Amino acid sequence: CETLKVRYCEQPPPCAECSAPPTVESFCPAAVVEPPEVVLQQPLSALDDKWVIGQVENVVLLPSNLILPARIDTGASLTSINAQDMTIFERDGDSWARFALLNPDKDNAPVYIERPVERYVDIRSGGINHDRPVVKMTLVIGDLEEQIEVTLADRSAYVYQVLVGRNFLRDRAIVDVSEKFTGKPEVSSP
Repeated sequence: CETLKVRYCEQPPPCAECSAPPTVESFCPAAVVEPPEVVLQQPLSALDDKWVIGQVENVVLLPSNLILPARIDTGASLTSINAQDMTIFERDGDSWARFALLNPDKDNAPVYIERPVERYVDIRSGGINHDRPVVKMTLVIGDLEEQIEVTLADRSAYVYQVLVGRNFLRDRAIVDVSEKFTGKPEVSSP
């Protein structure tokens, strides 16, 4: 008898067709059923009005048009970006943040951005609480473009400068962790 059988032999052991020794479970080779034909589907792009994106995607940060690879994290409530050389200052009575993003296409040359601080959030990381400024920025992943709140943090110890959280994904995207770089970044000319 073959090793993989689908149905039990209906004859009492030993089976005349397979000469199996008398055991409680004998199989008949005539009862083997072929597996159904597998039909491969095309890669998903949109599902129920939600875009399917991978675990890592290229993100365009506007208005700087800087393209950075980003880790997609459904466990993070807010999106976070790597803010280097950050300074908080006052402009017209409001709190602003000036920070640098590192351009991987130009040997990590700093690209400075200034944004008004919307609020501060208390983030617990590694057992330590950190107050992080929150600013609004526009992110683009493939066909998805949205202005959202992002926390500014030193992410230089991480592989990705951008961590995209649920505030970008909610009601817009589904994450397929088996995929990467599903969207093609489009940069508008300055």
